Amino acid sequence: MCLTGDLRPETQPFMFNPESLNMASTPTPLEEILRLAPPADETLRAEHITQFVHSFIEKSRRDRWIHLLLKSSETTRRTSYKLDRDLDRSYCRLIDGPPQLLPRQLNSRQIGIFDDLSGSPKQVTLEQLWNSQVDPFCDNLFLIRAGELALFFFHEFELFLCERST
Repeated sequence: MCLTGDLRPETQPFMFNPESLNMASTPTPLEEILRLAPPADETLRAEHITQFVHSFIEKSRRDRWIHLLLKSSETTRRTSYKLDRDLDRSYCRLIDGPPQLLPRQLNSRQIGIFDDLSGSPKQVTLEQLWNSQVDPFCDNLFLIRAGELALFFFHEFELFLCERST
């Protein structure tokens, strides 16, 4: 769940440094990027969510997450903090360091579905995310290739790379 107001520290670490990818150095608020981005096709989003869950969530928790993620409601936002503990760590790993440590298959111009779990997923590029101020107090998914490649932005300033070859 996203935190607001007095719960935010005075200074926030910004883990996504656009300069490390030779992109724009002035972050754009994510809200502005999402306002201008085209909406994600709902059928495509459902396919990505379903494949994400089947590929990257522990088997015993899959039904629950399919149900929660497909409906994207306030309940989903409130319980999204539990998603990290249900990730299958054999396919999802914490990226500990700058974005240049991400695999080369993550092309900065790659279009994916950015889902903040609010019910309004958008089509954006990885470059747009790196150049934005992704709220480190929110859980977000960036779904790139259904069941094969995704990023999970965890609200504790952590980024998980989920990848699985089919």
